[in-house]
Amino acid sequence: MEPVFTFGLGSAEEVDLEMIWPDGAREIKTTAVNKTVVLRREDAIMPPPDSSATDNKMFLLLNESAIGFNYRHEAAFPRDRIDTPLMPHTLSNLGPALAKGDINSDNLLDLFVGGGPGQPSAIYLQQSKGTFTKATIDAFEEHRDSEDIDALFFDATGNGYLDLYVVSGAIRTLPTVPFIRIAFTSMTSLATSFSCQMPCPGC
Repeated sequence: MEPVFTFGLGSAEEVDLEMIWPDGAREIKTTAVNKTVVLRREDAIMPPPDSSATDNKMFLLLNESAIGFNYRHEAAFPRDRIDTPLMPHTLSNLGPALAKGDINSDNLLDLFVGGGPGQPSAIYLQQSKGTFTKATIDAFEEHRDSEDIDALFFDATGNGYLDLYVVSGAIRTLPTVPFIRIAFTSMTSLATSFSCQMPCPGC
């Protein structure tokens, strides 16, 4: 497709053209009909910022330390194509896993974030003011060598409380691990509220 647009203008003899470039710059030209007009970005002018639009932002950048969520995913170097060059796509860059659920029955959604190889997973408990507090779970430290690519909160034991299922991926990985919640009454007890239910090294 050639980059030329043709417009039918009827009986008009002159038209005003306005070009808005992807970066917001604008160019306005008044030209006669029946001719080719070339528009260039360097001829456009960036309009001044609209102060009234600052109050209508769809997204707001939050301060990580203020909301208590400062997780950084540590991805490993993907060796998929090196070790198995005939793979149709890599499997070592599918993380991190994310899952949400009210695990402490306070009617607030909590967040699970999966870790990369050598990085333990994490659970962040949502507080009443919208901030998060990181919980300490020893079982996550035991399985830090896994590449967590998917996760799900669901009631696996049928006792009315959410359990956690974490899927391990990549070509060099440990088994997928279900974490069954044994007891939960407060944030303190969360440190022992999950246990590994699959035989594997370190369990």
